[in-house]
Amino acid sequence: MKRFIPILHTVFFTISPVLYLYSHLKRRVEFTDILPSFVAIIFSSVLIFSVVFFAVKKEGKFSEKTLLKTAILSSLAIGLFYSYGHLVNSVMRLLKMDVYHFANHIIPLLLIIALYIFSFRKILKSGSAFVNTTKLLNFFAGILIFFPLSGIIFNKKNSAPLWKNIKSLYKNDKIILNKGQIKKKPDIYYIILDRYAREDCLKKFYKFNNANFLKSLRNKGFFVASGSHANYLKSLHSISSSLNMTHLNSLSKNGGRIIRDRQPLQYILRNNRLMKLLKSIGYATYFLGTWWPPTSKNPNADVNINIYPIKDFSSTFIKTTAIFPLLLGTGIYNERRTQYKRALLKFKKIIGISQKPGPKFVFAHMLLPHDPFVFDKNGNFIPRNKAIYMNKDKAYINQLIFANKKINELVKTIISKSKIPPVIIIQSDEGPHPKRYLKLKHKFNWPEAEKKELMEKMCILNVLYIPDSKKLYTGITPVNTFRLVFNTYFNTKLKMLADKSYVFKNDLMPYNFKDISKKLNSKNKN
Repeated sequence: MKRFIPILHTVFFTISPVLYLYSHLKRRVEFTDILPSFVAIIFSSVLIFSVVFFAVKKEGKFSEKTLLKTAILSSLAIGLFYSYGHLVNSVMRLLKMDVYHFANHIIPLLLIIALYIFSFRKILKSGSAFVNTTKLLNFFAGILIFFPLSGIIFNKKNSAPLWKNIKSLYKNDKIILNKGQIKKKPDIYYIILDRYAREDCLKKFYKFNNANFLKSLRNKGFFVASGSHANYLKSLHSISSSLNMTHLNSLSKNGGRIIRDRQPLQYILRNNRLMKLLKSIGYATYFLGTWWPPTSKNPNADVNINIYPIKDFSSTFIKTTAIFPLLLGTGIYNERRTQYKRALLKFKKIIGISQKPGPKFVFAHMLLPHDPFVFDKNGNFIPRNKAIYMNKDKAYINQLIFANKKINELVKTIISKSKIPPVIIIQSDEGPHPKRYLKLKHKFNWPEAEKKELMEKMCILNVLYIPDSKKLYTGITPVNTFRLVFNTYFNTKLKMLADKSYVFKNDLMPYNFKDISKKLNSKNKN
């Protein structure tokens, strides 16, 4: 057992970067998401250890001193390599330097290489056995492991009330579909245009008139819910609510109000009852996702469509390592280009899906006009070196204009090629962030926000093509969308819920819901 003690700190330094990052992102990623990074870091660390071992062994025969030196030099290499982003990227942001510009990384990389070469020679030539140094490193590395592990374990135990509360979401609201009694099964398209503001908000905050686009949709038979607003503040809450056709307020019971864990929300999004119910009556389900973990794919969908260059956790992990600037320099790592291709792919695939036989449910989460702003108004790609100089409001509107064009083309094709008039829901899950929020982030208090800030965030695009419905109304919100669809086509008599809007104090308190409907709809002008 003693033979493993000299390399204990190397083992801990190997696994600590992944555990550290997971402990900070555990509320938004699944444990399985860390496995590719975990495998990669173990493989690379074994490779580093092997190379260092043979370099050290050249100086003499194998001995415990050789092993001690190898472990120390390996830990140093692993530590420098995997902490690069935490150190260098933080300094760059402080100095307002572009982290994504390779030239800015050349000097830091050279300094780290020089530091390692200097340390390597010093340790190699030293006659010390490094026993005390090894003990100190073992202790320090143990601390690096202890804190993230304890945080992960504590979080799992602390989140228990939320998982119990999930059962109460549908307690008094059961939905039963009788397949034999349903005669008409229209294709259903649910297209989410993320952060797409309502017409009046586009005028008020961006000086943009969206009337022509909405007129074109009205001419095609769409109903424009001109008074619609999001039920919740952020995408995860909004999409979870609309796909489950219920408010989420019961999650805050039994102490849930103070819990930060977002995993329960991701669970009910992925295992939503809308898709389950539609599949039970013969619908094929298609899920067109984003890079964002909650909507990157859905395990319950019949078909998942996405571009998977790399998982969100792995992408974030890469940015903390010294491989990141090398990927930038070679052009291998280009999130903007991937986002550009992903959006175009989804529009293309939906057209193809619309021509397949049988009833279909298509969920497509589009990060449009949501940043990054990769499209100009004509659909051309905007590279990063141009994007950083753009006016953000103008870039938002240009991406919105392009989205309008693609949506018009899409719905025209779907409607013209559908044998049974389809149901098409084009809806935003949230509006753009107010400028004051972008400055304050977690310190921004949403319940105390001004009405104009709440309007910008909560007033959303909501246009519906439901030909057989006579009960559409201007203030309908996402939570009632599919209740109305079910009542129209599937012989249900679901009660329409209150069209209310809820916020939470900040991102650290995602279940501390506050009803701001009265403030949002009040006539004061602040």
